[in-house]
Amino acid sequence: MRIRTLATLFALSLGACTGTLTDDPIEDPGTDPEPNPDPGTGSNANGLTVTLDKSTINTEYFTTHPIKVTLQGTNGFAGNVALAASVVDAAGVVVPGWTVALASASTTLAANGSAEVMATLTIPSASTATAGTVKIVATSTAATVTVNTAVNALKQITFNITQAAGRCVYAPAYGNRNAPIPLLLGTKIRIVNKGPATITVHGDAPIPHQSTAEGDKLAINAAYEPNIRTASATPGQWYCHAITGGTASGGSANNPHILIMAPPT
Repeated sequence: MRIRTLATLFALSLGACTGTLTDDPIEDPGTDPEPNPDPGTGSNANGLTVTLDKSTINTEYFTTHPIKVTLQGTNGFAGNVALAASVVDAAGVVVPGWTVALASASTTLAANGSAEVMATLTIPSASTATAGTVKIVATSTAATVTVNTAVNALKQITFNITQAAGRCVYAPAYGNRNAPIPLLLGTKIRIVNKGPATITVHGDAPIPHQSTAEGDKLAINAAYEPNIRTASATPGQWYCHAITGGTASGGSANNPHILIMAPPT
């Protein structure tokens, strides 16, 4: 009887251990439910959650990007939240020329309330950086939360042009003789024809002229990428030299102008 009783107790003990292991299995490290948390989202259990609507921005130079910052009070938190924004490199150093502006530097949340604040990232036309991180820091009595958006920028700039009434239309932001768009030598330039006509792009030094052969006219949605070899202290202009079915244009101080600068040493 004594042997039988010990055996019974051992069996019961083993069954209890088995039940405990079943309730808390060892997870496969390859099936982590969140191996790479969204870098555009941050939270704090003490009363404040902050999220960004973009975790990554893939872009190029001479662009702007809106980022929506959403703040949510939790656990009854109510009060002021101060915001700060910056664009930094992998070492945490501010990226020269890249900026991020907040529509408001602070907001006040009602108990468990929410608010949205827009941030605008601006990447300049003249830069040497190709990556950065937008960092938003929200500070309150409940918590300080930092959220990030990764930014990757191609070393290129794109000018989109259309035609109306037989002439090309240039955006005012594309500069003029008195306010040229600065670029560093080595930055790719893309002049994209958005139509509705085919065109030939004229360029003044240091911007090379597109071939005027009929077969080389710039088709709709095609890009002319001038190969600029030298920097220049004088801005160069570009414009539609010929438009199929339209009127040829000439030089003008109001045409788009580019200032090609030597890269910093």
